[in-house]
Parts: sequence; C-alpha cells; structure tokens
Amino acid sequence: MGISGILFAIVSISALAYAAVWRIETTDGFSFKYPTTWDLEERENSFTSISATLDYDRGGKYGQILFEHYDPDLSETIQSSENVVDNMETVLTNVYDGARIYETGTDKYVINNQSAPYVLAKFSKSNLIGIEQHYVVMAIVINLGTNDVIFAQYISAEKDFNKLLGTAKQIFQSVTSVGAVETLI
Repeated sequence: MGISGILFAIVSISALAYAAVWRIETTDGFSFKYPTTWDLEERENSFTSISATLDYDRGGKYGQILFEHYDPDLSETIQSSENVVDNMETVLTNVYDGARIYETGTDKYVINNQSAPYVLAKFSKSNLIGIEQHYVVMAIVINLGTNDVIFAQYISAEKDFNKLLGTAKQIFQSVTSVGAVETLI
C-alpha cells in the first residue's frame, strides 16, 4: 500500500469517526429520526405540551428542536384553517418576546406528501449577565393525517442557524405517524 493509500485510509477512518449515528424515537403517536450528536429529552410529565425536545450544544454551536403533538380537536382546526401561517406568526410573537417575522410560506416544504407551512422569526434575549443573544426560530406544521398534526420548532443562535438547518430539515422530514393518538381520561 502506497502513501496515497495510507492517507486515503486515514481520511476515511476520520470521516467515519465524525459521521453521526441516527436513532429513531417514538413518542405520542409519532416517530422521528435524530442524530446521536443531539440530546433527547422525552416528555417530562402529562402536564407539558412538549412531546419531545432535541438539544445540540457542541463546539460552540447551539440548536434545539421542540415537538408538540396536538390533540385531534385542535389539529382539525389547524388543518382546516386557511390562516395557518397567520396563526403560527401569532404564536411565535406571543412566545418569543419581540420576535420579528422575516419569512413565511406554505409550499416550500413537503413532508409526508403534504405541504408543511412554516414561519421564520428572529428574536433577542439577554443571558444571565445581561448580554443580548440573537436567535432564529423556524416553526413548521407537519401533517400526519386526518386530525393529526405536529407543531415543530427549530431554535438556534443566529450565527449557528444555517449550520444546523440541514440537520433540522432532515429531522423534520423523518417525522411519521405511528398510529392513532390515544387520549387519556
């Protein structure tokens, strides 16, 4: 084996060492794939609306994905509404103080053979010592079927948003239904 063969072997082994392994998580009647470089937090209790959270905090980069599986009554309202984007804009500006909407759309993304309306917004938040940090949030509605909707958000530091966006899109594309949603009484 020549020097070029040895270099190729070293580069190949190095590339494999950094390749992310993907896992499948099933929760709340849906599943999604995520890289093991992201940390999974499952639903803490039955009182929270967040079904699952993924966190990425490595190498100075930060990102988070939140999944909310809406109950059938609310899902029907969201799916039938002609104002899905307007409703998402309202949610984002209420949740993220000072959020500024800068991009919206209904046909840019297709997930599960259905359009996935989305909204991109920017907001700022001061950390514990008063330094203002800038963030971007992408909210997207993923239709799983009749009366079955996931509201997902990808949140990242503004400087890291595009660096982690490809992975966030892959995670969103992997969301699928795993059956009927059970309602606890």
